[in-house]
Amino acid sequence: MGPNLWLHRILNPLFFKLRNALRISRHNYRETPSKNLPSLSPAQKKRITTLQEKYRIDFASRFNETNTRDNYTLLDLLDQFSAHWVPTPNQVVVDVGSKNFVYAEVLEAFLHPKQLTGVEIDAYQLYQDGHTRASYAQFYLRDLPHFRYLTGDYLQQKLPCDGITMLYPFVTAEPLLRWQLPLACLQPAQLFAQVFANTATGGWMLMTNHWSEEWDIATREASAAGWKLQKMIRYEPALEPQEEPAWVSLWRSVAPTAVQRGS
Repeated sequence: MGPNLWLHRILNPLFFKLRNALRISRHNYRETPSKNLPSLSPAQKKRITTLQEKYRIDFASRFNETNTRDNYTLLDLLDQFSAHWVPTPNQVVVDVGSKNFVYAEVLEAFLHPKQLTGVEIDAYQLYQDGHTRASYAQFYLRDLPHFRYLTGDYLQQKLPCDGITMLYPFVTAEPLLRWQLPLACLQPAQLFAQVFANTATGGWMLMTNHWSEEWDIATREASAAGWKLQKMIRYEPALEPQEEPAWVSLWRSVAPTAVQRGS
């Protein structure tokens, strides 16, 4: 662990506790839409047009350039996975680790949920403009009345659902520390167990992971908690190059009697 990460390890608990106690934030965040995306290759334009037509969505009319690109990239990832799994609409879904929930409209377009709850443990982290993640989320959910954003530790939540989404959950120390969270928040075994407990038998978990190490840890902990792997693919980016490879996987919640604990 490098010197900067050791500093994070010392300071993160202090600042995490402080911002959750103070909850200082500007209100009424607004975002200026980019309207269009410059410098797209013909292949990128073609892929975005395909996504727009299939999902009837135009992120550039609602988000700045960075968020527009990120949302199309996530939608591209989910759309590639749709070749292996088509979500059942009108289900109750929980998204674990929602950050500022900028991607809520992506989940709406792909999942068509009856209700979707995002949970974020560090919702009061401040951005440079003085707004918190929670303030951003309020803006991003303004046209999604069946979505809600909960602040707090998911491990303390009882949220029965049909399905779970977890986009790059923290299962190793380095990314967690870089995201300014205390090391005490690193509890992958408890996380997958809680997700399993909250999900109906036969329910699903859709997960993305970076790096083979993270995938290996997530697979081990998910299996130990009772989840059964249904499908995994290596995501091939069609829009933005990625430094780290991504794995996309679908899991099913099996009956507790079928799980061999400690095996």
